[in-house]
Amino acid sequence: MSENGINKSGWVIYPIGSKPKMGLAFLLGIQQYLTMFGATVIIPFIVGGAMQLPQEELALLISTMFFVSGIATLLQQSPLGNRLPIIQGGTFSFLGPMFAIVGMVGAQGLGWEVMIQQVSAAVMFASLFEIILGYTGLLGYIKRLISPLTIAPTIAMIGLALYGIGAPWMAGNWTVSLVTLISMILYSQVFSRKIKAFLLFPVLLAIITGWLVALLGTLFNLIPEGNPANLRSQLELIAAAKWISLRPALPFKWGFPQINSITIAGSLGMLAGYLGSMVARFSVTSTSSDFLKNPRTMSSAFSFDDVKSGIAS
Repeated sequence: MSENGINKSGWVIYPIGSKPKMGLAFLLGIQQYLTMFGATVIIPFIVGGAMQLPQEELALLISTMFFVSGIATLLQQSPLGNRLPIIQGGTFSFLGPMFAIVGMVGAQGLGWEVMIQQVSAAVMFASLFEIILGYTGLLGYIKRLISPLTIAPTIAMIGLALYGIGAPWMAGNWTVSLVTLISMILYSQVFSRKIKAFLLFPVLLAIITGWLVALLGTLFNLIPEGNPANLRSQLELIAAAKWISLRPALPFKWGFPQINSITIAGSLGMLAGYLGSMVARFSVTSTSSDFLKNPRTMSSAFSFDDVKSGIAS
């Protein structure tokens, strides 16, 4: 039994409907945040680099990405979502259409301001398609025709796609990277069998372990300046950064887009990105629902997921 009298299911400690204590929930939330941090940061880095955004605008784009991910995750837990414990982040399926929009704007000799305006407009217009698709419940009915043999390779491909992000970052300092990776494996697969803390917080504890190794290497000058694992410059950036800013929450902070042929073409291209993201989310939602014995029907789970994602976009 869980703390609230809800039956556990296999290795699931807190099934849907259970409520961990506030302090524990806060730590679990931090762990989820750190888990999705890398993939969420790299998307605005790639898009911002293509647009040649100034550093302060790139920082604002990253902040906006995290703010919107948080709002989308809250919607996930509201009546508009399917209430599965899934963090809502970015997806790489939109990069292709975004690059096409950036190229079309750049071909007209316009700057990054127009680029980001047109990308924003295309995302908003294409999101209407996802909202409508969610209300029809079409994906929920398609689920009946898809077996686990189809879902499993999709989940595997999502994980393998992240290799292109993680491996180059690990190469910055293999010592710290391998310490973190090995700690993660030991905490989640070995120590978790005996100690509940390692079962609940394997990612958080592994990141703390790697950070402590990097900190000691920095303090004792074992990690040279300029190395990604050297924390001295990173700590200076944290000290200089604004802790509170309302700009990420402001709509149309980069200006209101003009509706033209680029907007229409970009919106049509963005539909392909939405279809790709829906396939990936379809697999994640299905797997989570099966693991956690989601009380909602599978059809409604997918429909609510599409509506919520469209509104968040």
